[in-house]
Amino acid sequence: MIYLMRHGSTSYNLMGRMLGQTDIPLCETGIKNVRSIAPKMRDFGIKLIR
Repeated sequence: MIYLMRHGSTSYNLMGRMLGQTDIPLCETGIKNVRSIAPKMRDFGIKLIR
């Protein structure tokens, strides 16, 4: 099984800036998004994240 999940929001997303390979930290909204989805994925049996 393959699961795809988009990254959380960053300050660049909020400013409408395009991102490429730059590693921008998540903004407060992005952090909240990740924290809300994590419990829902707990029982998926994920062994590897790339």
